[in-house]
Amino acid sequence: QLRYIFLGSAAPRRDEALVESLARGEVGFWTLMPSAFITWIFAKSIQNAAVLGGYFGVLGGVGYAGWYTSFASAAAVGYVLRTRHGFTSLPRAVERCYGPWASGCFSLALLFRLWNEVWSNASVVASFYGEVHSTNWWIAVALSTAVPATYVVMGGMRASLVSDQLQALLGVTMLFSILGLIGDDMPGGLGEVWSFSPPGGWLDGGGTLLGAALIQGLTSYPFHDPVLTDRAFLSRPRTMVAAFFVGGAIAATFIILFSAVGIYGCYVAGAVKNGAPVDVARSLSSAAFTFINLVMMTSSLSTLDSTFTSCAKLCALELFGWLRLEKDARPAGKRGPLAPADASVTSVHIALGRASILSLALAGALNLLADTEALSATTVSGTMVMGLGPPVLL
Repeated sequence: QLRYIFLGSAAPRRDEALVESLARGEVGFWTLMPSAFITWIFAKSIQNAAVLGGYFGVLGGVGYAGWYTSFASAAAVGYVLRTRHGFTSLPRAVERCYGPWASGCFSLALLFRLWNEVWSNASVVASFYGEVHSTNWWIAVALSTAVPATYVVMGGMRASLVSDQLQALLGVTMLFSILGLIGDDMPGGLGEVWSFSPPGGWLDGGGTLLGAALIQGLTSYPFHDPVLTDRAFLSRPRTMVAAFFVGGAIAATFIILFSAVGIYGCYVAGAVKNGAPVDVARSLSSAAFTFINLVMMTSSLSTLDSTFTSCAKLCALELFGWLRLEKDARPAGKRGPLAPADASVTSVHIALGRASILSLALAGALNLLADTEALSATTVSGTMVMGLGPPVLL
């Protein structure tokens, strides 16, 4: 059964109820909500939030949080696709509406997005352990990629959902610890962070950033990220909508609050463009460095385990579903994306899912031989999806 790779082991376990709820698409609110929230707190996202806080002040954090309106649009589209049309995934909807070529191209675009997530998040974590391409830096890249790949291969979506709950708790705890340390170092307390303005003021363009983020978040950005859209099909539709709206609000708040790290960096330096978290962490105490490092590690793990889970599903079921493998139970001539519970899913699909996880981990890490700028992953993604909204929404 494909449970082992996508839903978890078929053997009896104390968390068998979660496995069965995954199979039925009935994951509960308190499982899905923290998972949706923390999987979109990418290491590169909180890095970018701090950097933009160092450019535009609190407006930089608010601007970046504008992309988190993606939760609302993903929830709305997922709800309609499931309740009105009975689709079990976004690629299956694309295939039904636009044909196999469109479905194949769409799946490749999703795969490109997942590849971006691997190298960009790994590079952010590695920046805390050494200079770019140093031995310690490469060890951090390898470990931050290999650890989530390993437990996802072993436990699939179940492992991702269960670990997300712990990671969400750790992430919020570390965030408030960091804010407390920053507040202690500011003469006027934490409130002074939000009113601080460096000599010469913040850079112009924060309003434009917010406008672009809102447009993309509401119309196109979520549809190229299977980490988010896959979760729109795990719970009952109404539960999913509630989990996405609450989780999205928490995620956006997290991003805005973390921009305080970048603002504080500019306060210390007395100038803009000094918000890089690794530099700010070093200007604080060793405890602050540890907390910021832990936030980065937690967010990277939660993002990458979901990335690998989505990669396995995308490759093994939605791309290789076009092939008729041994024991395929579909009618003669029937091809197209498969769902995890389909009778046509075989051990070959399991092997393909595992192989795709390992391949993506390796391909993402190797890309760091050339590109280590995490912000470029967001720039590429934002540009790539500008025309994706209308076909999905219509």
